[in-house]
Amino acid sequence: MIRMTCTMTLLLGALTTTLGAQPVNRLTDLPTDTAAPVVTQDRPSASGRLGDIIARVDLQDITAREFVDWWSKATGIEVLVNWELLESQGINPRQLVSMQLHDVPAGQVLALAMQTLSNDQVTLMFDVSEHALELLSKADANQRPVTRVYDIATRLQVLDNRRLSRVDTTGYLRGGSSGPGTITFEQRSRGSDVDYAQAKLDAAQKLADELQAAVEPTLWRETGGAHGSVKVIGDKLVVVAPKYVQSRIAEYLGIPWREIVGERGSQPPTGAGSTPGQSAVAGIHVEKDVPVSGVQKR
Repeated sequence: MIRMTCTMTLLLGALTTTLGAQPVNRLTDLPTDTAAPVVTQDRPSASGRLGDIIARVDLQDITAREFVDWWSKATGIEVLVNWELLESQGINPRQLVSMQLHDVPAGQVLALAMQTLSNDQVTLMFDVSEHALELLSKADANQRPVTRVYDIATRLQVLDNRRLSRVDTTGYLRGGSSGPGTITFEQRSRGSDVDYAQAKLDAAQKLADELQAAVEPTLWRETGGAHGSVKVIGDKLVVVAPKYVQSRIAEYLGIPWREIVGERGSQPPTGAGSTPGQSAVAGIHVEKDVPVSGVQKR
C-alpha cells in the first residue's frame, strides 16, 4: 500500500471544476506554506488509488470545496465537480467538514465526507474512472447506467434427489450449510425425468429476485423502478444499473463480471432464442473481465 502523510493546518484554496458546457478549471495549487503529501509511488489508475492509505487526517472546520481540493492533492486524483449544479440540487459547498483519522484508505475518507455533505434531499456520491473522479448526486448517477454480465454458474448447485423443485437461497444469502454464495436446489421431476435446466433457471431467477430486493429495491424496472434491470440468461445475470449499484452487486456476489461496451444505458439482450444453460451473450464485445480480486469496494 502507498502511504501518505497528510496534515491539514490551513484552509485550502477552493476547487471549481465545472462540467458540461461550462469551462473546466484545474485544481488550484496548495498555499506555498502548506507541504504537499509525500507519495512514494505513482499509480496510473484513479480507481486503484482509492485503496492507498492516508497515514493521518487532521481536518478542522474546512469547507466542502476546501476538503475536495485537499483530498485531490493528497491522493493525486483529479476531481471533477460542478458546484453550481450540486448547490442547485441541495448540496452546500460551504458546509464545514472535520475529520481526525489514522491509517484510512483514501476512498473511505472521501466516502465519509460524502456522508457528511449529504442530506435528506440529496445524496452525494462519487464516480471513479481510470484517470479521474467525479462528484455527483445520486439522482444524476442513476441516469448513467452501465451493463455488466455476472457468471453465476458456480453459485448454482444441483442436488440429484428427484423430488419436486424447491429453490433455497438461504445458503447464498446467509452463508448456510452449502457455503456462502451457493444456491442449493432440488430438481424438478417429471415422472422419471429430471429437468435440470429448468431447475437451474428457477434458481437463477430466484437469485435475481433476491438481489433486487436486497440492493436498491426501488431502482429496478421489474419492480416499478426506472433505472435498472436484471435479466437471467442461462447461468448469467445481465444487469443494467448505475455504477454504484453494480459495485454493490459485485461485492454482494463476490464473483467475476464483464462490462459490455456499447451505448450507455442500452437494454441488455433479452435472451430470445437461447435455451437454459446456454449463454445468449456469447460474442458480445466486452471491455474487461474482472476477477473476484478485482471487485472494487466503496
